[in-house]
Order: sequence, then structure tokens, then C-alpha cells
Amino acid sequence: MTDVLEALREEIHAGRGISEETAARLSHSGIDDAHLEAALRDGARACAGGPLLVDLAIVLLQCVDRRGVGMAALDDCLARMSPPERLIVCGRMVHVKGPAAVAWCHARVVATGSGGLYHSFLREHGDDVIRLCRPEMDAYLLAPQRRPDHYFVDVYEILLLHLDDPAPYVRRWLEWIGDGRFDPYPRPESGPALILYKILREHRDNPAFAPIRDAVRRHVRALLAAGDADRVRLGLYHVVAMVDAQYPEHRLFISPAPAGASRPGAEQG
Repeated sequence: MTDVLEALREEIHAGRGISEETAARLSHSGIDDAHLEAALRDGARACAGGPLLVDLAIVLLQCVDRRGVGMAALDDCLARMSPPERLIVCGRMVHVKGPAAVAWCHARVVATGSGGLYHSFLREHGDDVIRLCRPEMDAYLLAPQRRPDHYFVDVYEILLLHLDDPAPYVRRWLEWIGDGRFDPYPRPESGPALILYKILREHRDNPAFAPIRDAVRRHVRALLAAGDADRVRLGLYHVVAMVDAQYPEHRLFISPAPAGASRPGAEQG
């Protein structure tokens, strides 16, 4: 059984990458977990940086998922990687299968700070994350600095569909609307209103989204009635985003032209 470990050591020292055969044999070998864990950690420490380290980390992730071993070795690898390399490896965590691996990977996905990666991970493993990682998930997603940009509004959409008690996420969404976080300026970190209205269109009959629909309606009405040119412009931005998203509530803010009224620019007879 130790021949697979020797093959791993040879491939690491040769710097040519880990073969698919060695990767498959590692995760399915009959080596006891403690021995395999120690050997994997030794291999991680001996591995040079760069693409070979990324290659080894992906192999270790298979061991984490299939055998429940290799976590310490994989953490050693992640600690030595650049942020882009770490994001490559953590991106593979979307594809793990076992609930224990999902729970372990969740913390590493959170550590990347990538909203897009978290969205992909939650879309694939939402039920397991909610069941096994709810406190950590809430701490990350309800942090005071959390904003609706960088896919986080899409993450909230998933949670409103899956949680039995989405109230904290509904409250934060209402805060975003009231604070103008879907307005295009002056906040550069604002979430795009177009995405908001596509979400509301997709779930226009879902009662979980009703408070958000009501809050948006009040917000846009207040902007359009403000009497201030800049705020009216913001309100019109929302109406245009509704039209672009094919969100039917834009009709609440657009009055049809009276019968017989001439079109702007039409020649007068």
C-alpha cells in the first residue's frame, strides 16, 4: 500500500505534477487514516510553490472529500498560496460531495471573501450549509459591512428560498433598499437595480419576497415625489431598470398618455 505514497513523493520531487492515477489511488488506498494524514502533510511541506502546489492541493481535496483525511495538509498548501491560486483551489470545493467535506470547505470558501464563489458554493450545497454551518453563514453574510454587490444579493435570494426563518436576511435587504444601496450613486458599492428587479420578477408570487416588493415600491415613490432633481433622477433610474428587467410593477410609475395626445416631437397640424 505504501507504493502509492512513494509515487506521490517521486512526483512531488520531480516537479512534474500529480498524475491522475496517483490521485485516484491515494483517495481509495487501504492505508490507515493516521498514516495517510501524516504522509500527505509531509508531501505538502516538501512541495514547491506555484502550479505544483495547486495541483497537489486539488488532489488533497479529493482525499478530504472521499476519505476525510488531508485537511491539515490542504490547509498548509492554502497558507502558502497567492490569493489567485487559493481561489482556484477553493473554486474546486464547489464540487465536493460529502456533507462533512461541505462543512469543512465552507470556512475556506468564506475566507476567500469572494461573493461569486460563495454564491456558487451555496447554490450547490445550500441545504448542507444551512444545516451544518448556519452560525458561520450568518456571521459572514450578516456582517455589518455586507453590501448587495459582488453576488451577495443573489446569495440572499437563495436563502429566502431555502430558509425556514429568513427574517434576518429580509431585514438586511430592507435596510439596503432604505439606505439607497440599489441606487446608482453616490455609493460605488451599490448593487445593480437591474439584478434586484430580475429577482423580484422571478419570485413575484412568492410571499417571502413580499416585504421587499413593498419596500421597493415605497422607495421609488418617495424618490419620484421628492421634488429634488437628483432624487427624481434616481427614481427614474429604478423605473428604467424595472422595464429592462421586465418587472411588471414599472406600470405603477408610468402613466399612459391621454387619448388623443400627440407624441413628443410630432408635427403640429
